[in-house]
Amino acid sequence: MEIRVLGDVTIDGGRLRPKERSLLAALVLRSGSGVAASELADAVWGDDLPATWRKQLQALVVHVRRALGSASVETTGTGYRLRVASESMDAARFERLLDDASVHRANGDPSRAVDVIERALSLWGGTPYSDLGDWPPALVEAERLEEVRAAAEEDLLVARLECGEHRYVVPAAERLVRGDPLRERRWAILATALYRSGRQADALAALRNARERLTDELGISPGAELVALESAILNQDPSLEAPTAPPHGDADCPYRGLQPFGIDDAETFFGRDADIRAALNRLSTSPFLAISGASGSGKSSLVLAGIVPALRARGDHVVVIGTGTTPLPRLREAFAGQGDGVVIVDQFEELLHAGLPDEHVEEACSMIAGAVAANRRVVLAVRADFLSACAAEPGIGPLFAEGVHLVGPLSPGGLRSAVEGPAALAGLRLEPGLVELILRDTAGAPGVLPHVSHALVETWARREGSTLTVAGYEDSGGISGAIAQSADRLYLSLDPEARSTCRTTFLRLVEIGADGAPMRRRIPIRPMRQDAAHERVLATLASARLVSAEEDSLVVAHESLATAWPRLRSWLEDDAEGLRTMRALASAADTWDADGRPEEDLYRGARLAGALAWREATAPELTPAESAFLEASDARQQAAEADLERRAANDRRQNRRLRVALGASVALFAVAAIAGGLVAAGSIETERQRETARIEALTSTALSLRATQPDVASLLAAEAHRRWPDDPRSRSALLGTMTGSLGKLATTPVDGAGEIAGVLVPGTRTAVLATDVPDLRVIDVDSGELVRTIDIPRASAFLDSRLGPALSWDGTRVATVEQTLTDYLDRSGGRLSVADVASGAAVLEPMDLDFLVSTLAVSPDGSAVAAIDEVGTLRLVDVANGDIRIVSGIPTHEPEMDTDRAGVVRFAPDGRLLYGALDGRLRVVDPSSARVRDEIMMPADAVNVSMAIVSGAQVVTTGDRRIALVDLVSGQVVWSQEFAESGELCRWVTASAELRTVYCGGLEATIEERSLRTGAPTGIVLEPRLGYVGPIAVTSEGRELIALGRGAPTITRWMLDGSGLASRLLLPGWSVIGSYSRIEPHVIVARRPAAGSTEGGYTEYAVLDTASGEIVSRLPIPSYRVSWAGADMLYGEFGGEGADHDGFYDVRTGTLVPGSALPDDLVRTFPDATGDRMFAVREGGEVWTMDAATGERVEPTFHVDGFPISLSTTADGGEVLATVWQEGEDGEADQYLSRVFDGTDGEPLRTGLHRAAATVFTSPGEILTVWDDNRLVRHDSTTFEPIEVLPAVPGRLEAVSIDADGRLLSAYSPDGTVSIYDLEAGLRLGDPIPVTTPSAASGMFRADGEEIAVNVAGGVAVWDLRPETHADAACRMAGRDLTREEWNSYLGELGAYRTTCGLGDPSAG
Repeated sequence: MEIRVLGDVTIDGGRLRPKERSLLAALVLRSGSGVAASELADAVWGDDLPATWRKQLQALVVHVRRALGSASVETTGTGYRLRVASESMDAARFERLLDDASVHRANGDPSRAVDVIERALSLWGGTPYSDLGDWPPALVEAERLEEVRAAAEEDLLVARLECGEHRYVVPAAERLVRGDPLRERRWAILATALYRSGRQADALAALRNARERLTDELGISPGAELVALESAILNQDPSLEAPTAPPHGDADCPYRGLQPFGIDDAETFFGRDADIRAALNRLSTSPFLAISGASGSGKSSLVLAGIVPALRARGDHVVVIGTGTTPLPRLREAFAGQGDGVVIVDQFEELLHAGLPDEHVEEACSMIAGAVAANRRVVLAVRADFLSACAAEPGIGPLFAEGVHLVGPLSPGGLRSAVEGPAALAGLRLEPGLVELILRDTAGAPGVLPHVSHALVETWARREGSTLTVAGYEDSGGISGAIAQSADRLYLSLDPEARSTCRTTFLRLVEIGADGAPMRRRIPIRPMRQDAAHERVLATLASARLVSAEEDSLVVAHESLATAWPRLRSWLEDDAEGLRTMRALASAADTWDADGRPEEDLYRGARLAGALAWREATAPELTPAESAFLEASDARQQAAEADLERRAANDRRQNRRLRVALGASVALFAVAAIAGGLVAAGSIETERQRETARIEALTSTALSLRATQPDVASLLAAEAHRRWPDDPRSRSALLGTMTGSLGKLATTPVDGAGEIAGVLVPGTRTAVLATDVPDLRVIDVDSGELVRTIDIPRASAFLDSRLGPALSWDGTRVATVEQTLTDYLDRSGGRLSVADVASGAAVLEPMDLDFLVSTLAVSPDGSAVAAIDEVGTLRLVDVANGDIRIVSGIPTHEPEMDTDRAGVVRFAPDGRLLYGALDGRLRVVDPSSARVRDEIMMPADAVNVSMAIVSGAQVVTTGDRRIALVDLVSGQVVWSQEFAESGELCRWVTASAELRTVYCGGLEATIEERSLRTGAPTGIVLEPRLGYVGPIAVTSEGRELIALGRGAPTITRWMLDGSGLASRLLLPGWSVIGSYSRIEPHVIVARRPAAGSTEGGYTEYAVLDTASGEIVSRLPIPSYRVSWAGADMLYGEFGGEGADHDGFYDVRTGTLVPGSALPDDLVRTFPDATGDRMFAVREGGEVWTMDAATGERVEPTFHVDGFPISLSTTADGGEVLATVWQEGEDGEADQYLSRVFDGTDGEPLRTGLHRAAATVFTSPGEILTVWDDNRLVRHDSTTFEPIEVLPAVPGRLEAVSIDADGRLLSAYSPDGTVSIYDLEAGLRLGDPIPVTTPSAASGMFRADGEEIAVNVAGGVAVWDLRPETHADAACRMAGRDLTREEWNSYLGELGAYRTTCGLGDPSAG
């Protein structure tokens, strides 16, 4: 909703009557403040006040609420307050843009300032607040805004001068001078522009004209600026020379959007240098290479813009083809060319799902295999989910077994290069923080490159001058929303007929595969260009880069369009059966038309009847060939039926033929019955697909909303679990909510309050709140329930957290100031009150102040209150008697009415008073003498906004532009950092000395974490998402952060140490170092060494019971290389290092167990899945079997040939799978090799899985393997045939853990994450869990799979993986239920509103 007051008052999507416009204009003018009903009446009716004005005013408010939303106008004690975002009001946005422009000019970016000022001026539509007539406040505000606009017009020309555009400025400046010839700055701009344009005489003449005007009309001489300019022109001062024009970005966008890079785009292709080198190296040693990756990984771009130019650069002849609509002729032509060239086939998977006859696919594969056999180099680009299909083709399967290069996600460095490189080539600037924001949004997301590129295209379209901005990126919708936003905008811009064409086109171009993933389809382009209207739609889609015309075919730009654009996804899901009918018809009609329209290819019988019924029911848009095909089929069927009727009439005269006809009728009835059964089965399948579509739509929406609406995302994930508790996609959405919550505990509403300002009571779980109702409250921060009231009555609903409540360090006394409002514009003083927190009784009765307070603080013992006024004077109030002393030696300044930046004061624990002032100094005051004891020089703009006492020796300060840490002992600034966005103040700051972190809260509903050591952002941003953040505080133990919402009456809590609602922090200073026991919630841990964190540094081991959080067994110190041998038995080196200390340790008894002596040349040990045995591998490859209960050696003994990498068993121990590393001999390459042994007698059963870096038995009949360091593949355990390739983990994969039933897998990557997979569904659950202490053991499942232990900075974190726990936690984090409006937006088609969390509709009433 946009409200426009810069001209006649208008709103988006509605119309208001004149008096409603007047009311709204008055509320906008006082935006953010309450307006008395009498004042509103004066604005609406003036002197013609009706007798029933109160009732009429209420009616006007009701009408405005209906137009803007029920929560837009809030009722206050005396009137009303407008509660809409400032950005939705053009006047506020106008001034915000001008402030931004000033910052850009100050930062040396005038071209960006020009763009921003022009956008600001474009908002102007006439006289501001014209609907308020002669209402005095409106006249004053309109005059002010007119002055701001006049200054902005001048600023625009000055910025253009700074850009070197002086010739453009001359006519514009002349126009401004004619409009107001008494504004001297306009004459100065005109003269400067004339001089720089080589018109020195005209410049001097302009200045003479200015002098004459000023003398004749005002009787004054020109000011200093004009006098100095005239002198400079006469002296041809070098300072008047035109500046060097800043570079202007290219007119064309340097990013590709959804379109892949092409062969001619090598110059702008960045980020894949390592992949290009790897591909070239592979082609130097082998003639075949398959470039494979997930949809959206950039494989086509890598091939076309990376590998092809690199091959050509070194002199290779390269032929590039797409499979297109006629793949075989293209392949034959390509392989008939130069024998020493390279043939590259892009989008090879289209050959496999294009509906070609099997013999055509086999011929194509045979051609490729034959060319490779003849040493002809061939490169195929194929989607990773088609690797299994490629491997199953006899002709090319062996090639894929050895020659696949997997394209993984771009590394952060590669992605940075892909963003920054094209911008640099195009002469564009990237606003600081934009690249980091993109990196954060893409972290761990597979297939996201098209989304990134499209978001950059949309950001480029919103650029400011030559600068791509963070605001432009966020306005575009970012990674998750840019595609949907731009596609929806284009679709809604079309007329109804064109929308229908657009919908039909996309339904032909995209289909949902059997696995639910979108697949793009290539269709002939000629039928789609049947008339001018269709041609216009295709041109529109192509110009938006949503579709691409490739030779004779049309194809959607990328499959990701279906996942990123909810409207397209809903089209695909609404009528899956109809889409199948349409695609079958399209294929049949195209074949019929291409073959000369033979009669035998026409539809008949039930198939024709179904197609005709579908056409009648849906009125689809068909191509001419499809329409002709159906008409011909229908005509042929009707002719056949007429012929049959004629024959039947003749046959009726003969009984024999009648009997034959009856028999035929019976047969037809039987066929119809069978067909009915098939229809019923089809209906069941259709319903199953619809259910699948509903699940995916809801869970995908939940995941996509996490960045923008995390509370709604949490509630949608919880609702998905309520409906489909056993579906892995629901589980994934819930776990993603937990992993993305950053330790969020709860959002708790404060009942009965519309707004709050508060402070945490030190050392307690309570807070003191001032609300928009009388009296202060003490509330429980966990439940939000009232504990007691405090006897400080409040007459006004106006709240400002700078004015209290403020607490003493010991939490015994609270002080507040209530401002005295003489009228709606003037705040003349205030009323100070002090009370005892425990009893709620007043300590200092309300005391009137004759100065305007900006901020206050209470001394550690509550005996004094310090207050700053609007000019910077610091006063001390004695609570015992009310005496006031002014601290001497502090300079004053011009009045600053913004309390958020007027200065800050805090008492240190030792009683010293710290004052951060507007003049940039931190003053240390002695309260007893009311004198300044010390002054600390601070960096500019670093001390006047907020302050947090870290300890008696350190304090964090923030100002308009910087944050700093000060050492009070030395008086030195330890560090200072400039904010990335200087326009947003760090209004509230707190710190955790325990975790060495600082937290900054601003009005934009985010809390940024920074390092206490350096001040640099850590990358963690906490988001309450419920209005302004409000005061924030870290609890006394330093591990929990509490935010008291200034913009909404809520309390939001986070754990800062790695724990949360779904995770618990156990054993600070320890790490998980081994797996769980098979029967108990016992996991091996070790104390972290003082230096380093490698396993070699661990010497103190223990067994942790994760249920109780207690250590149940401490191992002898030192111990080394400890692991589980069985259910309750450990193996390792206990009490020392070396073979003499090898042995077994019984966790139940805490004693060493004598057993068989293990060999001196022991290499590694592995437990089996039953918990009954342990395998010990010797250097030569001999494997001993040890009884885990006794430590004695038992049979079988078997032999592995190579260094053991992994060894696992089936659940019953019946088979043993060993993977080894074998060094090549006589020049042969090194290799991995896997072999399965009989677990009873040790006999080898089968060998295979060459090149698999690690293996493990999972569920019955399956093996999981690790390839290329980060690719996980499921195999049949008997044949070793691949079943499925799982989504790749980010970075290199170092270790995996499997739960007892083989369904869940955790994968640890040294990039600092643990990913969890549902192996049965082939799905990664949620986002990777961040881990902060490197260890391959991070990510160990409890045997039942309901818990996983990981290592975090604070110690061992244990995650509860039960979905029901996550659903309850999601509700607690949201702190509410879905509103009916939200339900209708996201869940309306699933049924009537119901509560998800049992809290009810928060918007009700």
